[in-house]
Amino acid sequence: FSNHGSTSVDVMAPGEDIYSTKVGNTYGQMSGTSMAAGFVSGAAGLLRARSPKDSRTRIKEILLTTVDVIASTDGKILTKGQINIFNALAALPLAGDVNKDYNQTLEDSLLGLKTFSGRPSDTISQDVLHWDGNNDHQLGLPETIHVLQQRSR
Repeated sequence: FSNHGSTSVDVMAPGEDIYSTKVGNTYGQMSGTSMAAGFVSGAAGLLRARSPKDSRTRIKEILLTTVDVIASTDGKILTKGQINIFNALAALPLAGDVNKDYNQTLEDSLLGLKTFSGRPSDTISQDVLHWDGNNDHQLGLPETIHVLQQRSR
């Protein structure tokens, strides 16, 4: 029941002994490419839900570049591996990663505050640095709330 081809199959997913619905309003284990398809489409949907502005092409790229490589698939599958949703989610920018450099830093916090408040970032940065009590150059929830409260007065 397996499909393979380094130019026709991009990635593999679990497809053997998958518990699923069956004809006659029953459940049971089934195997085949139809069972694997749900894992791949579900992974793509999860990535899209987590990062809705990313294109379909970007979501596919993430899925294909974050696989678990399996040596025995060399020459049989384009990516030589099986999807890994943990790796794929980790490849997405952090929720607060405004500049999309995969790090959540003071720069992201300032960009976010500037966007949210409509105020110049240089005046916000002075407030943030002043209230960065642990000197980690990151803006946490307490600092954010404080700065926004001060700016709204």
